[in-house]
Amino acid sequence: MKCSVIIFVLSAVVLVAQPGEGFLHLLPGIIKDVGHGINGLKQAVEQADQQMDQQDKDQLQIQKRSFQQHKALQRH
Repeated sequence: MKCSVIIFVLSAVVLVAQPGEGFLHLLPGIIKDVGHGINGLKQAVEQADQQMDQQDKDQLQIQKRSFQQHKALQRH
């Protein structure tokens, strides 16, 4: 979503700017900000994947314990 907004804003700046205004000096900063946004997005996705993996492991542990308890109750 952030990437879409950045692209929209960049497009608006390019379309609205007059040739004599010289907005090109802004591009390095914008490119840097876009890079930081992409990097942040990658980190957020990786963190979400790690959380999902941990939740899967936790759920598997719960299922194993439940099965072991059920098995132990059947023996008695």
